[in-house]
Amino acid sequence: MAEQERARRTRNRLVVAAAEVFDAIGYERATMARISAAAGVTKGALYFHFSTKDELARAVQARACEGSAEVLAGLDRPGAPALQVLIDVTHALARLVRDDMVVRAGVLLSRERGSADAALDCYAVWLRCVQALLLRAEAERALRPGVCRDAVTALVVSMICGTEFFARRDVLDTGLDPALSTDTDTDTRADANTDTARDRSDGAFEWLARIWGLVLPALVETGVGAALDASGRASGPSAG
Repeated sequence: MAEQERARRTRNRLVVAAAEVFDAIGYERATMARISAAAGVTKGALYFHFSTKDELARAVQARACEGSAEVLAGLDRPGAPALQVLIDVTHALARLVRDDMVVRAGVLLSRERGSADAALDCYAVWLRCVQALLLRAEAERALRPGVCRDAVTALVVSMICGTEFFARRDVLDTGLDPALSTDTDTDTRADANTDTARDRSDGAFEWLARIWGLVLPALVETGVGAALDASGRASGPSAG
């Protein structure tokens, strides 16, 4: 049992270290030697768990997709208007990219490597969520008559891509190293990231709130729009 726990912790440490390296220098420049050094394990231990860099990248992408899906599912509160959940989703994704290094690396790998497997593509996970919420918004008659759902989908996806840019810039602007100690579990790292995020700038959230404030009047009836919060506070405190 103790041996299994050590193996689990080593594998976790390797995935987090790989995310750190991929996030810093991208997939092509990353090497197995650099990842093993970042994890503080021997190359033999690395190859015991992952035989290729591709396997490591897939593990990072899978964990990033799982983390994204879990956060997005948690935002869908019973009785909440679909458009409010959609606004909250964009803010939550900004927070994930800003504060969770594994998700940030997974998004980068999705862009750099692509994948025929939607379970490894963060963008595919996010797109499914957006599409489902807009279908619900239509069913709730929240969209103005004549508003094209496909056009709104394209708009929201563009906003999410812009969010990724601003969230990454927020990390760089603070000069804060996104990598925490790799000998901690993912849960511990996530808790620490939440704490340190309180000192970070909030450019992505400000950008999102302004864009939503501009586009909502064109998408929804006045009465519906007045009840929506463009700040995304329902998804969690933007400023930590």
